[in-house]
Amino acid sequence: MAGELSHAADYGYRIFKLRHFWLSLVRNDVQNRYRRSFLGIAWSLARPLGLTVVLTIWLKGFSLSPDQYVTLDNYTPFLFLGITLWQFVVESMSVGCNTFKNSAPFIRQQPVPLAIFPIRTVLASAVHAGFALIVGFFILWYFVGLPPPVVWLAIVPGFLILILLGVALATLMGIVHTHFPDTQHILDIVLQAMFFMTPVMFPPDNFPGRGRFNMFITWNPFTGVLEAIRRPLLTGHFDSYDGFHLLQAAGFLLVVGLFAWICLRRFEKDLVYWI
Repeated sequence: MAGELSHAADYGYRIFKLRHFWLSLVRNDVQNRYRRSFLGIAWSLARPLGLTVVLTIWLKGFSLSPDQYVTLDNYTPFLFLGITLWQFVVESMSVGCNTFKNSAPFIRQQPVPLAIFPIRTVLASAVHAGFALIVGFFILWYFVGLPPPVVWLAIVPGFLILILLGVALATLMGIVHTHFPDTQHILDIVLQAMFFMTPVMFPPDNFPGRGRFNMFITWNPFTGVLEAIRRPLLTGHFDSYDGFHLLQAAGFLLVVGLFAWICLRRFEKDLVYWI
């Protein structure tokens, strides 16, 4: 155990020493994504804004359970924030499938901690999500007002968990995809199904009468990831439900992060032959 911790600390230090390298890669990824585009990074708002407008009109007046925090008045910011956060998770996993293949020239040149490449992928996605979240905060202010400062502090751990979870998921998807090239196609189907089984466009407690489905929604780990950030912003306070969601998200991160670390340790030397 001590040896493993020592290796992890040394691995983290090597990543830190190379921070200028992978931060430059992040900057290049963000710049190249919208190079010669008329709207540029504003395209990062197209999907959440478009889906929010369409779904708000389409679902306007749909039945909301009276015992939960989402109402027709705050449904628009609820939906926009949910779509933005979910899009970040999906992009971290989908783009993460090619994180090692796209970085093959660097991996072949010299031995570097391979974790820097999932970090690169997730941070680039986080930049796009950040711009969308800024718009989301304006939407939140317009419809329900901004929460007190203590709530902003309370959601910081949720954002940290979200970023670290994205790195862990990108690492796993990258390892699997280098060995099984069909991973990304299968993942697209799975994530499309998960979109409808995760409370992105509906409140997590909106189906109390549907036992098994309601239980699945409650214990869906992505529910905790979304609600640890979204619910405090909409309610304006941090209560026991938010604490439960934060612990749920932290537990999910612990499991996925540990599994990603084990896989990276096991296959790091083999990846160079798979890419």
